[in-house]
Amino acid sequence: MLFAGTAATSPATDSAASTELPSPELPSAPAPLQGNGTLSGVAVTSAKNGWAVGSGKGGTLILRWNGSHWAAAPIPSTARSGELNAVAATSARNAWAAGGLYQGGWSKTLILRWNGTKWSQAPTLIATNGGVVSLQGVATTSPDNTWAVGYTGNSQTGDTALILHWNGKAWTQFFSSIPDAVLNAVAATSARNAWAVGSINGERPLILHWNGSAWKQVRGLSAPSFTTLSGVAAVSARNAWAVGSSSNGIVIFHWNGSAWKPDHGPRLPVDSLLNGVAPVSSSNVWAVGSAGPKPLIVHWNGATWKQKPSPSPAKSFALAAVAATSARNAWTVGWNAAGKYLILHWNGKSWS
Repeated sequence: MLFAGTAATSPATDSAASTELPSPELPSAPAPLQGNGTLSGVAVTSAKNGWAVGSGKGGTLILRWNGSHWAAAPIPSTARSGELNAVAATSARNAWAAGGLYQGGWSKTLILRWNGTKWSQAPTLIATNGGVVSLQGVATTSPDNTWAVGYTGNSQTGDTALILHWNGKAWTQFFSSIPDAVLNAVAATSARNAWAVGSINGERPLILHWNGSAWKQVRGLSAPSFTTLSGVAAVSARNAWAVGSSSNGIVIFHWNGSAWKPDHGPRLPVDSLLNGVAPVSSSNVWAVGSAGPKPLIVHWNGATWKQKPSPSPAKSFALAAVAATSARNAWTVGWNAAGKYLILHWNGKSWS
């Protein structure tokens, strides 16, 4: 067992008392939609409900899609001085966002929950003065099963992988025995099946599996040097994908129900990387990232991966995350070096 010695933490329902700060409405769709800030995570549950998260000039940023336009969502004032790296949702009444909060020299975990009416903040679960604490990924299958992953560390001790679990009443922390490990993403299909991915010392890929009772490391992965996995998604207990980058370019792994195997993507420049992956079905999967200074979108049709064109306004952007609900509804988000974010939509025929 690689993650053990659990410790209960404060429940997420005890939200800090705060004043929600309203934000102006953003321009209407269709995409591409650009604005000030960065977007690192996206989740959709239907054609009329979606979330995008990141950070803006005023701090933590959450945008909501209602079927006709994107608008900035009010969040607790105590959660403003940070950034959100990931968001997950199962319905219009259940969503979670995770990242990091920075206050007075302290780095803290930041977890927000949407109950259908408002976002509320979970009490800080882990904090370090002078070190780094950041949640990079979140996954939820129901109101009583949510995972958040990331890392904590400093220049003296190095990085330590971090896994947190919400059981509907309280958060539990799982402690890692893997040195210099970072987790970047998590996916789950049920209370007995979840995957978390990242890297060890920035050189070797890391895949962990939750079987309902313990997290265990997947051994024997065949990968190029300096492989880091940044995204993971699961169609079922027998079908999952993990993506990232290496010294040779993009990396794609596929879980077939018995083993993780490298999968060959399209031929791309060596400086290409993949940050996120989202399946619609076993024969319809999206992955996004960047190819040099340009956005990268690739698609799995059940037989091969092929690169898809992105709209011309997106040329300087790197894509960070992707989410999809059907063959005609997918969203991807990202940012560029000029401090602008980007939102693109797939309508079944093209990205725009």
